[in-house]
Amino acid sequence: MKKHIFASLVSVALIILSVATFASCDAFKKPSEGLEFTSNGNRTCFVSGIGSCPDENVVIPKQSPQGDFVTSIGSSAFDNCYGLVSVSFEDDSRVARIGSQAFANCESLKSIKFPKSLTYIEYNAISNSVNLENITVEKGNTVYHSEGNCIIEIASNKLVLGCKNSIIPEYVTAIGYLAFSHCSNLTSIKIPNNVTSIESYAFEYCTSLTSISIPNSVDSIEDYSFRYCTSLTTIKYDGTMAQWNAINKRKSIVDIDESGMYGSYYMSSDWDYNTGDYTVYCTDGNIRK
Repeated sequence: MKKHIFASLVSVALIILSVATFASCDAFKKPSEGLEFTSNGNRTCFVSGIGSCPDENVVIPKQSPQGDFVTSIGSSAFDNCYGLVSVSFEDDSRVARIGSQAFANCESLKSIKFPKSLTYIEYNAISNSVNLENITVEKGNTVYHSEGNCIIEIASNKLVLGCKNSIIPEYVTAIGYLAFSHCSNLTSIKIPNNVTSIESYAFEYCTSLTSISIPNSVDSIEDYSFRYCTSLTTIKYDGTMAQWNAINKRKSIVDIDESGMYGSYYMSSDWDYNTGDYTVYCTDGNIRK
């Protein structure tokens, strides 16, 4: 009898817990109120600021209070929103564009889930949101997909956004422009064997980055790709010293004119501008900065 009563009480408790959990999840997905919107004049609008929204876990609504469909997040819309913890989008979102620095400098931001409607992410969209640890794209997106806390362009397999917890998938072919820019809590990263290029500013201001593994498939390291990686001490290169030296480390282009002031010429490469005093560990020896 006692066992029967106990089992019944446990069942009731589980039902109550399930209902509470469902209610909590439902509340979390409720579109946020108080955000600022700017009309595009064609029954669409973009989010232009956090306004009076008190939410830590912001859910971008698919329509403004005026009934306009939200199609983008404006530049700097959530810049310096220190209390912002997560960002998601209401079901059936029409947001196609994330503006430059839209979620930059959000020191408490930990998670972003982009909608399947997204087609373009501007540069520096999440710059200096140093505690971001989870970035994903809703399934069904035809331009981007996510894996290993990386946002990857489907057509090119280029990694366009990363964070401190990123594990780069093996099929990625390039580390994109500004992909990890100002990711100052990134401490180490392994670049997989199919990557051929590390684009400009890819890891700039990753000030805690101490170690990076680079495969011998890489044939191009572009300007300022590691600038101000001031803690960098170890580059593990899966190739010989000759192969490392043969990598095209793109040089800076400076303009000079007929008087000698403007035009075009190449300076020495700045891919490692103001980094730590690293050592490149090759298969047949080491190269010091």
